[in-house]
Amino acid sequence: NVRANAVIVAGAVRGNITTQKLEIRSSGRVWGDVVTTAFVTEEGAFLRGQIRMEETVELDLEPAPETTPSEAAQAESIASTPMVIPESISDATARKAPKKRKE
Repeated sequence: NVRANAVIVAGAVRGNITTQKLEIRSSGRVWGDVVTTAFVTEEGAFLRGQIRMEETVELDLEPAPETTPSEAAQAESIASTPMVIPESISDATARKAPKKRKE
């Protein structure tokens, strides 16, 4: 299961996604239910599951431990960056045509 402020799927996810914003790219594949406030897909994206659109989504993310001001600024920068689920090697190889065997 994935819980984040923003999620971009370019590979495969098997599990539920809870996020403020979900983007499934053309190479993205999702098998699971989605709870989100904003949803975007590219042509060719795949989703098998239910989508529940909400006005707000409670993520209940764990608070960060006490940090110094510079660590807090870095953590804020990271938190505002979307979680990207890249195309995995197995997904890329699964779509290649099988090679013909020489006899």
